[in-house]
Amino acid sequence: MSIARFVDVKESRPKSLVVGLPDTGLVGVISASHMIRELSMEEVAYLDSDLLPPLVVIHDGKPKYPVRIFYKDEIAVVVSEIALPPNMVHPISNALFEWSRAHRVRTIYSITGLAVPNRLDIEKPKVYGVTVPSNLMESLREVGVEHLKEGMLVGVHALLLRDSDKQGVDNIVLLAESHYAYPDPGAAASVLECLGKHLGFKVDLKPLLEQAEEIRVKARDLMRRTTQMMQMMEKMKEREVPLLYYR
Repeated sequence: MSIARFVDVKESRPKSLVVGLPDTGLVGVISASHMIRELSMEEVAYLDSDLLPPLVVIHDGKPKYPVRIFYKDEIAVVVSEIALPPNMVHPISNALFEWSRAHRVRTIYSITGLAVPNRLDIEKPKVYGVTVPSNLMESLREVGVEHLKEGMLVGVHALLLRDSDKQGVDNIVLLAESHYAYPDPGAAASVLECLGKHLGFKVDLKPLLEQAEEIRVKARDLMRRTTQMMQMMEKMKEREVPLLYYR
């Protein structure tokens, strides 16, 4: 048995997989959760792994696995309600890739934040993109995404991007300007606006902005635990410029 694997509970035929895991500003988690709620998506799979903490989450009186995949209209969304320990990075990346191949997913979208020191001065965060293959970037520019030309990715998003390049799978990483250690609903709204245009869905973004403070309060414990995990993985290196070469 694999160290980690996604177990299907319902049939699904996704063309796209959106990955929303806890990291910078909880941008991925907030975005994924809002999509699931607004689009009334159904749970179709859960992550089974002995490496996960021994816990379940309770929703509507029912115990649920903390990492699950939801689905509707050929779009699947994976979201984690817990901070993932560093030793889960490779197993969950492999499990996502195996699930994607088994379901013939065409494009993987990774949603994350790009920490900026002047976030409080930014009214509407910009969204940057990195793609495999590179020609996918043109379609992202058409929906307002700027090309991230220099930087660094670590964690699950980095592994998915690297493995997609090896396997010839389309992969799009969307990074919104965000706080580093505070939940950032505004950054999530910016990402969802671009993602919705690119994938052809529309969700109401007003709740993310109008209920921003409530979301921050609800997510503060997850953000605290996530920050601890990110520090262990040296997440801050994403803001450094690689020294491999200069142009």
